[in-house]
Amino acid sequence: AEEDSEQKSDASNEATKETTTSTDELSSMKSSLAGPPSTVMAARTTDLSAVSGLSAGDIIYALQGYSSTDSSACCAFFEAACGRLADLALITDNHTHLVELGVVQTLCDALHMHSSSKEVSLVCCKALADLSASSWTRDIIFGHGAINDLFACIKAEFDSPEVNREAFRTLVSLSDSSSQVKQVISCDLDTIIATFYLHEADSYIQVATCSILQRLSVDEICRTMMMAFPEIFDVLGSIIQANPNKRTVEMDTCSLLRNLSLEEDGDLMLRFVPFVMIAMAAHVGSMEIFENACFFLSTVGLKQSEGFGALCTEDGIKCIIHTLQNNDTSTSLLEACCLALYAAINDSGEYKKLCLSTGAIDAIICLMMVNPHKTSLLEAALTVLASLSSKKKCVAAIANAGGIGSVATSMRSNPTCSGIIRHGSRFIKNVVKTDPAFANEAVPAVVSILSCIKEQVHDQVLIEELCKSLHYLVLVSENWADRIISADGIAVIETTMKQHDSNRKIVHECDVLLQILYNIK
Repeated sequence: AEEDSEQKSDASNEATKETTTSTDELSSMKSSLAGPPSTVMAARTTDLSAVSGLSAGDIIYALQGYSSTDSSACCAFFEAACGRLADLALITDNHTHLVELGVVQTLCDALHMHSSSKEVSLVCCKALADLSASSWTRDIIFGHGAINDLFACIKAEFDSPEVNREAFRTLVSLSDSSSQVKQVISCDLDTIIATFYLHEADSYIQVATCSILQRLSVDEICRTMMMAFPEIFDVLGSIIQANPNKRTVEMDTCSLLRNLSLEEDGDLMLRFVPFVMIAMAAHVGSMEIFENACFFLSTVGLKQSEGFGALCTEDGIKCIIHTLQNNDTSTSLLEACCLALYAAINDSGEYKKLCLSTGAIDAIICLMMVNPHKTSLLEAALTVLASLSSKKKCVAAIANAGGIGSVATSMRSNPTCSGIIRHGSRFIKNVVKTDPAFANEAVPAVVSILSCIKEQVHDQVLIEELCKSLHYLVLVSENWADRIISADGIAVIETTMKQHDSNRKIVHECDVLLQILYNIK
């Protein structure tokens, strides 16, 4: 019986050894909780170098066991332990297990407990920065309140560029997350701006600030919050000046300016026009920079047309024209180019001559023919042609390239698109003023104009403009008058006059137009 008992005891011991070995192997693989708590407690109070040999689970367990923050030994251990977690967070494959172990809450607690310790703050921010590199961790980090802890850390360590670099590195990643996260970060824009000015000479802080602002600006609510801080534009100006020809800064800045231009009335934006022109010319092959630059230029140019052309550069305009001539894949980019070109040339005779000499007219007519149903692109192209048609030489070039017929065809194909009809009728009116002989070529557009008048009943400004165009065209061309009559245009105009009997301008234009048509009929 004694022998049997000893054998069973030996077997039990062997089984325990096998189980322990198996658990240790799994622990080693996953960095899970290993070793008795007593070992961990001893390590955190006696031998700080032992931290490097502990698993992630051991470290997190030890950190969670602290209830006092008074001793210097406590800070030293937190620095070493969180530093070890930061080392583990450098490896992306470790992120899943670290998060499962509760590393985010542990780091947030450490930041909160040791907010006065630069060393602890530095390693905690570094660990969070590396963890946030995995996009799936960002909402988890946000959920643990890490953003508030980060900003508290920044404020506590305003004078430490090292800590602020790591905190900003985390914010760069977190700002590329959900709208909710972006909006919470935006609540501390004043802290971001203050930190930038405190470390304005630090190149990483410059680049990180630009990236944070760009990512926040994607969200409409964040943009509104940003507009409450006009000093953001001064920050952006400083970053641009300190980082000439740096591609990442130019890319983020063009995107940021494009987004902010949707909210700002244009006054604060004008000074960035030369920078955007230079960036565009320097990165002709970058579709992202080019598209953002063009949309920015078009938005600001339309809002602040006075003086806009003087801020544009010839090289920038040539780059826009070059893109119109050579890009046939991105309609959004072509649309942005047309709008930017219109904003640049609208009040500049010199730039209109440049369009004439560089082949811009042929490029625009070509893209209209290739994209007959892309209404937003056609509308943008027509704004350029309508502007160019104010110059006699440009009209001749447009006519020689078949542009008058192309405009009429675009109007016929898209009679319900008010923008195309509006700009098309302006173009036709300008062309006919230059040479009445061109009126016959544009006669096919009559039906589209009448259809638009019937459809856009509530757009009184548009109806007045179209009636004025018809009034002028029937005076110079009998063919226009005949086509209006044959298309039942008299009934359309009579109905329009009744519908807008309280609008004196529309009533006047319709009345004069009807008198002309009655006499011809």
